[in-house]
Amino acid sequence: GGARLNAALARAREQWAFSGLRFTSADGERTLLGCLRGAHTLASLHLANLGLTAEIPLALGAVKARGCYVDLSGNRAIRLASDARAVATEPHLDFSACSLTGAIPDALCACGALAQLNLEENEFEGEIPVALLRWKFVEGRVVELRGNAGLRLPANLGELGAAVVRLDLADHNLQGRIPESIGALGQLRELSLFKNRLEGEIPPSLGQLTTLQTLNLSWNLL
Repeated sequence: GGARLNAALARAREQWAFSGLRFTSADGERTLLGCLRGAHTLASLHLANLGLTAEIPLALGAVKARGCYVDLSGNRAIRLASDARAVATEPHLDFSACSLTGAIPDALCACGALAQLNLEENEFEGEIPVALLRWKFVEGRVVELRGNAGLRLPANLGELGAAVVRLDLADHNLQGRIPESIGALGQLRELSLFKNRLEGEIPPSLGQLTTLQTLNLSWNLL
C-alpha cells in the first residue's frame, strides 16, 4: 500500500544506492518532491500513466540533465513547481518531453546559474517569460522551446530593447499576435517568425525597426 511505498522511498532517499525508481501508484507522489533533491545516482524514473495532477519539483530537471531517464507520459496535468532555491546553482535543467502543462513558471528565471534550459516537446502555453528570451538572444544561453502546445510572444517583448540584434523563433508553434512593443527593439537586424500560428495584424511598430535586414513572417495566419 501507500505507507509501504513511502517507507521504501524514505529508505532509498537516505542511501541513494539504487539505479532506478518505479512508482506503481500515485500514493508516493508527495515523497517524490523530497526524493529528487538529492538523487545523484538515479538512472531511471518511471511515473507513466498514473493519472498524476501534481506539481513536479524543478529538481527533476537537474536529475534528467545528469542522464536519468524520465517517463511522465500519460498523466493528466503535471506542472512545474516554483522551488527555484533547490536548483539555484544548477547549470543545466532538462524538462524535454515530460508532458508538462500550464505556463512556464517565472521561478525558472531566478535560476541565474543556468547555461542550458530545455523545455522542448511539452504542453506549455501562455507567454514566454521575457527573461528567457534575454538569456537566449542577448546572453547566448541555450534555451530550447520548440514543440509546445501554444506559447506566445510576451507583451513586454520590447523590454529586450537595443540589446537584441537577432530574434529567431521560427517553427515554435507560437500562437497569438506579434506584440506592439516589438518596435522597441531598436537594433534588431533579423526577425524570423515563420512557420508558427501567429494571427492578427502585423503591428505598425514593425516599421520603426530601421536596422532590420531580414524579415520572415511566412507560414502564419497573419
